[in-house]
Amino acid sequence: MAEPSRLVRVIGAADRPLGYVIADGLVLTAEHHPGRLDDAVEVEGYPGHPGSTPGRLIWSDPVMEVALVEVPASAGETGCPATRFGRVLSSGTELVVSALALSPPVAEIPAQRAPTAADANVRPIGTARPAGPQPRPEWAGGPTRQTRIVTGPPDPISALRRLEALQLDLDEHVEEEPPEPEDEELPVALSGRVRVSDGLYQLELDTDPLPPGLAGAPVFANGLLLGVITDDAYRPGRRSLSLAPVWRLLRDRTFARPVGRFAKRPAVTEPVELAYALVDPYAGPDRIVTRAAEGPYPPLLTAEAAVVPFRGRVREIRDLTAWCNAEDRTVHMLMHAPSGEGKTRLAAELLTRLRAQGWLGGVAGDLRRLIAGLDAVDGPIAPTLIIVDDAESRPPALLAEVLDRLAMGRRARVRALMLSRSAGAWMSGLSDRTRLAGIRTLALGPLYPDPALRAAEQRRAARAFAEVFDRGMPGRPYTAVVEQSPRPMTEGLPAFAHALTLQAAALLWAIGRPLPDAGRYYHDPLAALLRHEDRYLNRVADRHRIAPNRAARTRLVAIATLFGAATEDEARTLLGSHHGAGDVDAWLADLYPAERGGRWRQVRPDLVAEELVVRALLPAGAPLRAADLALFVPRAAHHQRVRLLTLLTSAAARHPALAGVLRDLVRRHPDALAPAVPEVRTRVPDPAPLLRAFADVGPIVPTPAPHAATLPPPAPDRLYAYVASATSRGLAWWRVLCEVDAPYLRLKATTSAPDGPLIVASIAWLGRSKAHQGVRPAPRPDEWHQFEMDAPTEAVLGSVSVVGDRNFPTPAMLLVSPEPLTVPPVPVGRVTDSAAAQLGRALSTLPLARPPSADAPDPFYR
Repeated sequence: MAEPSRLVRVIGAADRPLGYVIADGLVLTAEHHPGRLDDAVEVEGYPGHPGSTPGRLIWSDPVMEVALVEVPASAGETGCPATRFGRVLSSGTELVVSALALSPPVAEIPAQRAPTAADANVRPIGTARPAGPQPRPEWAGGPTRQTRIVTGPPDPISALRRLEALQLDLDEHVEEEPPEPEDEELPVALSGRVRVSDGLYQLELDTDPLPPGLAGAPVFANGLLLGVITDDAYRPGRRSLSLAPVWRLLRDRTFARPVGRFAKRPAVTEPVELAYALVDPYAGPDRIVTRAAEGPYPPLLTAEAAVVPFRGRVREIRDLTAWCNAEDRTVHMLMHAPSGEGKTRLAAELLTRLRAQGWLGGVAGDLRRLIAGLDAVDGPIAPTLIIVDDAESRPPALLAEVLDRLAMGRRARVRALMLSRSAGAWMSGLSDRTRLAGIRTLALGPLYPDPALRAAEQRRAARAFAEVFDRGMPGRPYTAVVEQSPRPMTEGLPAFAHALTLQAAALLWAIGRPLPDAGRYYHDPLAALLRHEDRYLNRVADRHRIAPNRAARTRLVAIATLFGAATEDEARTLLGSHHGAGDVDAWLADLYPAERGGRWRQVRPDLVAEELVVRALLPAGAPLRAADLALFVPRAAHHQRVRLLTLLTSAAARHPALAGVLRDLVRRHPDALAPAVPEVRTRVPDPAPLLRAFADVGPIVPTPAPHAATLPPPAPDRLYAYVASATSRGLAWWRVLCEVDAPYLRLKATTSAPDGPLIVASIAWLGRSKAHQGVRPAPRPDEWHQFEMDAPTEAVLGSVSVVGDRNFPTPAMLLVSPEPLTVPPVPVGRVTDSAAAQLGRALSTLPLARPPSADAPDPFYR
């Protein structure tokens, strides 16, 4: 993201270009007169230094007219995070950008006020007073002020004393001239547009005239650094500025090496159009390992931290690389394995290696943002890899739409790599939704199947963790402890064939707990790690002044892990309104902060979160019981209940004793938890514990029909929605698209027809759910309304505002049903003839629903 505080000016021997601090101690600037390496320069405005700071030239390119300047470490750390670089995916497109520059301050002009009635009594100096009595101005309409005149001789002594006090020594007093104001330059953001054609970037700014000295100014698009301006002003006969794109600079290894060294991570480019939809898999290792020896410890085991160097998986890397570079139409692949096998780390390593070959990509975040970004890409000109982690938990309709869009209109290789725990029923449904012939699958096995290799790998992992602790906590010989202490004898245990288990044991070895003679810890290293994590949890709780009750603290951490919270309001609602809920919420949010949105973030990796739940529920005298969880279910949102059942089902598959807790919880709240079951079934590798829990409930749930599943029927992915608008001839019926994307319903804004489209401008209310803010009056054809409510099990009524042939918003009625109300079902569009008559008869049999609140409008037909 563009930060004006990082804009500097580099003073060299020949010119004064601008520069931008792209990493702590490194400045990217323009260089019209390249000097020799190690030439001394001055950097003005370096963060934290009001004056000039010495620097030296460490790299320059006379063709691109760009240079790198190093600021010595003696200047101190600025705390500036490494800048993210961007590249445009489309050719022949135009992007809105922002350039940072320095401009002299604009002289202040006195503000001119509007004339008032008092100005009628003001005369210019030197004008004669008119003869005769002067009328009072209109503004002085109140009573006149009387002045009392005191006559008599003045007091001479008092007058002399006043004069002596005010007398100035004119011989010694010299009036000082006011200092001239310095011409301090201020950072300004200049908007403009970049045109991309055949890899060349041409910048045109909207500002006229341009500020002087634009060379070296950074240009940003969607928060990514796109390039550096190399022109001071427009050249004769041109209205565009030359831009040196960063992605071309990174192709030079002599440029990429120092950038990566100062940024403490590989220097890569990201697609500009997908900047808000993709994240870097190695985005936060520095933050995770900061003061790691004091905790938290489990995040050090995540793929994002990447503490242990990547090793192994040679065959998988070779097969995945060959799949990416192939020219066939198989653009999608599913890689599945149980938790802890290293799926995410393998995908991140693949992306890192492909980026070195010129590929772009990242890990998909919000799929809606990804779809919106793909709409702006007109055929990628660079090969791209999109990684979709936890694919089984993504909405199937959105995931299928992403896969279809990635497969269409390709000018370069585009690949989508999905990661999941299993390739179950959710995969079959996804294949039916897409227009592709098939999706390739790759199953991962254990990382360390050979016991002879585990001992060496465990020592390497322990040494890597110890080096992290040495950097974060100097003065404590963690590395020496690992080298001197005997190695734990774990290579014979089958569990240590998995990456997460072996690295957890190595982490315990690095922090010195437990000793090798305590072999019981190494049979379950995740449980031992959580026991050590209690120190961190209690230390943060003491800082927030949480009551010193260890059992209560453990119970609250388990509840936050099971339910989670996306917002502060959601967290407060779940905790209730009891005294101290605000302090508890702040404590839970401070334990594992969620950088990419959310309030409470569960401990990671997922297996550690499951182990935490088992530790809180299973042992005798455990601090958490099913009755305690049941108290929070009514206050939980739909996605929180899905998360609760997902964690409990996954944990119960590994620990059968948890099946009783799951069954007890379902028995207490069958109606509240049943809508979450369809989503949970696709997220877990083995849904059998959940299915048995609902089967054991018996008559509490509705009795299924013969030959039907024991579970309640899953919510339909597509509903039948009809809109009725009033015309001079009666009701005009339309069939519109409506889909389920739990916990939302999505309604298509525009429905096409030969006689003109129907546009749903806004939704007032539907069923007992209140309105949401509608889209703009002229939405694009691909826009949808999103309405938060559960999928209806019977027909419900609502009120909408539509724009039809009258070209202005009119009230209309919305009818949503899980089943078609016409025989045969009508397609999307205008409904006429017998189908419209059937809808009219169906409407007459439904009760007219009242609006959900007094401020919601009544339907037009009342």
